[in-house]
Amino acid sequence: MGPVETITAKTATAAHTIEVEDLALAILRFASGAIGIIQGSTAVYPGLPERLEISGTEGTAILESGKMKVWEFKDEKGEVGAYGAKLKSGASEAEEKKPSTASDPAALQASGHAKQIADLLDAIEHDREPALNAAEARKPLEVILGIYESARTGKEVTLPLAVR
Repeated sequence: MGPVETITAKTATAAHTIEVEDLALAILRFASGAIGIIQGSTAVYPGLPERLEISGTEGTAILESGKMKVWEFKDEKGEVGAYGAKLKSGASEAEEKKPSTASDPAALQASGHAKQIADLLDAIEHDREPALNAAEARKPLEVILGIYESARTGKEVTLPLAVR
């Protein structure tokens, strides 16, 4: 989708007595013209697993609890009807019943973080660039800061953010 150009966001503390938001919603417009949505909440029922969904005219990929649940692409499957085809999750009944991080924060998978840290340590040891360098790591941080800025001001935010 390319880099994010603008962000419009709202946050709220809706269900918990806490000092931070428990609900955030952001609309992102990408340089390519694509539009994305980020939703994060600890205030929704019934505690479903974390989910990343990317959908477009050429296909859909859904990652849930760190596992690929849907991988459906036109170049592999071919054309489908106006409303697509019924998708199957492919997960076993036992996998479906595993606790999610929403209902059990200890269920959070740390393997991705562990791989990044291992790569960073290896890069330091072997004097090479890590797989995720500082410039790339700053991009999601800037989106997060843009979400907070838009929610704070009630205005659309343009990236890159101004340096203060």
